[in-house]
Amino acid sequence: MNNRSAFFGASLIELLLVVSVVVILLTSAIPSFREMIMNSRRTAAINELVATIQFARGEAAKRNREVVLCPGGGGRQCGNYDWDRGWLVFANLDQDRPARLDSDEPLLYVKPALEGLKMTANRLAFRFRPLGIRSVNGTIIFCDSRGAQSARAVIISYTGRPRVSARNASNQRLQCR
Repeated sequence: MNNRSAFFGASLIELLLVVSVVVILLTSAIPSFREMIMNSRRTAAINELVATIQFARGEAAKRNREVVLCPGGGGRQCGNYDWDRGWLVFANLDQDRPARLDSDEPLLYVKPALEGLKMTANRLAFRFRPLGIRSVNGTIIFCDSRGAQSARAVIISYTGRPRVSARNASNQRLQCR
């Protein structure tokens, strides 16, 4: 009996079979890996916004002054409704409306633009006031290339508390613009 073939490895058919199984496994794993990356990116952005909201609420209480969270538009001023271009937090000492960062007002936090996410809000700015005083409520929606079925919202109550939801404040499906 010749045992030399057992020492030379796999045949061509066995090798092709192993390669085809690996290809099938990779093609089924890549879409779920992409989904996992997109979910992770969205969750990180939402967590950062929620932490910023908590920070702004705390600063309003600590300073006993109004603190504003608004879309930054890539600069040191409140921009339009494009929250995906970043946001900023500042103490609005003169309480102007619309909120404007003046040279004597402290800039507390700046978040640069986000990649791969589209954020829309129903408010141009969120004002956080000291404890016991009503703040501005609203919703910020996070969308990506998957559309509304994967969208998430950060809903801010009148007391300034954020919560994350897959539906809007009226319990309806989220809309991506």
